[in-house]
Amino acid sequence: MAQFIVELVGPRPAPGVWAREALQHPWFGALGEPEVYCMDAGDRFWRTMTVRDAAASYDSLALAWRYLDRRGRLTGRSAERLYHTAERFASRLERVAMPLLPPEHVDAHVRLLEELRERLDVMIALTVRPTSGWFEPASVARVLETLGYRESPTGWGLFVGAWPEALVEAAADYDPSEGPSKILAIDLGLRVSRNPDPLWSLDRMHETVSTLATHRNCLAVDDDGQLVDAARMEWIRRQAAEVVRELKDRGLPAGSPEALMVFPD
Repeated sequence: MAQFIVELVGPRPAPGVWAREALQHPWFGALGEPEVYCMDAGDRFWRTMTVRDAAASYDSLALAWRYLDRRGRLTGRSAERLYHTAERFASRLERVAMPLLPPEHVDAHVRLLEELRERLDVMIALTVRPTSGWFEPASVARVLETLGYRESPTGWGLFVGAWPEALVEAAADYDPSEGPSKILAIDLGLRVSRNPDPLWSLDRMHETVSTLATHRNCLAVDDDGQLVDAARMEWIRRQAAEVVRELKDRGLPAGSPEALMVFPD
């Protein structure tokens, strides 16, 4: 669970105008700027409420705060204050505030998430170098474009569908004395936790290495400096699969909204 969630429970639908006050001044600030989840009569699943929501009423409501974000970590004491403020807001809607995790358990849960973030935020990186000479930039660009990459702020990225982040990133290591006319190496990388399909992406990374090798004699090494042959790639794949399995077992499937909250970009 990536968020401290307090559900607002009641026997009758909550008026939409009153419920949306959670996103408006002064309640939005008093509640610690929560994310608000809701379901109205036409919903089958929880959805995020916005200030433009126009539902007349809501059958289900919940307030949520991330345990970890760029500002730091949620503490048990802070969770207790948020819960009591949520109680006051819930009473306006004739509802009862019920935390999914008791505030006194928050500190232990946050420590667990921090340990998982430290251990499971895995980056797979490969560096592809010519066995002699350099890569021609135009040739590299053609190969990557053929494989579906497109230019990104950091070089090239393999983007699929509507997913906003590159599933595989590629960056050129230029010859410092020659500038952009000679590429000494291509760095490939993928971040397992934020990738919706890490093993498929790893196969595309391997395909990229193989395709570059058909245009120029080259070799690939991983971030341990090990030569990446077929056996090493299979070892990397097994390690990635273990991380993917543990992320799922911990309720943080790779690329899921929960994982994106715990493993920030």
